[in-house]
Order: sequence, then structure tokens, then C-alpha cells
Amino acid sequence: MPLLPAAAATPPPMVCTIETVESRWSPRAIAGVRMLRGQSFTVTRSPDIKLTPRYVIDSRITSLAEETEPPVGSIENQRLRYSWSYIAALGPVAPPATSGEPSRNASISVEGQLRIRADRSFDLVNVSAMTAEGSTTALTTLRDSASGTCREQP
Repeated sequence: MPLLPAAAATPPPMVCTIETVESRWSPRAIAGVRMLRGQSFTVTRSPDIKLTPRYVIDSRITSLAEETEPPVGSIENQRLRYSWSYIAALGPVAPPATSGEPSRNASISVEGQLRIRADRSFDLVNVSAMTAEGSTTALTTLRDSASGTCREQP
């Protein structure tokens, strides 16, 4: 009777928690967007890489997401990479009161990348740019840089 190769063990899911966050707005901040510190996400590594929530950071905007391409994950040399991008329609947005311009529909485009190292520490970058309809210049951009650690679930 031929011997069958042993199936590779499926690694257990990991729960990752954001511990440090640096957020930079340009040119101005929008109040009440979200709090990242303390948020967690789950990584399933087999057979495909899947994250919950799908875009790592959970916010009101993610419920409006229209993917520009599906999230992509890969593992190389015990390092996991995961990236995502989407656009979300926001509806009418009022410009600064000093501009005298009327409200216009706006959307937000989001691009992010997560890297988990072999020691289960991670860093992520998430860039969100809000743009008014008919414009090529962002009204405001938010760049979040975060780090934290992951632990395997038993």
C-alpha cells in the first residue's frame, strides 16, 4: 500500500490587536472619524489568507465600500502581507465655510497594507483620501500608521 504524504497542519487563526497609532491629516482633520487603538482583527492563514474585518480597520466607511480590487494576501519567509483598496461614496459634503462653495458629493478612496512578521508583531498603513465630485485634488487625506501584536488562538 503506498504511503500518502501527511497533510500540512492548518495553522490556527491569529487575533491581532492595534497597540500604537499615529494619524496624520492633510490639510485638516475631520472630527469623530474613528479610534484605532485597541481594535482587533482575526487572520486565517489557510488555505487562503482571510481577515475579519476584511479591511483590517472597521469603521462606518467600510460598510459603504465598493472594492476596486479584492484584498490580496501572501506569505513568504514566515512574513504575511495583506493589502486592500476600495472606494466609498459619502454623499454631499460641505466645503469649509470660508470657501463660499456649495456642497458637493464626495467619495473616499482607501488603500492599506498590513505586514505581520515571524515574531507576530505587525505594522499597517492605511491611507484615506476624500475627494469632491469633479475634482482631482483631495479635500483631506488621512494617513494612519499602526503597529501591534498577534497571538494564535488555541
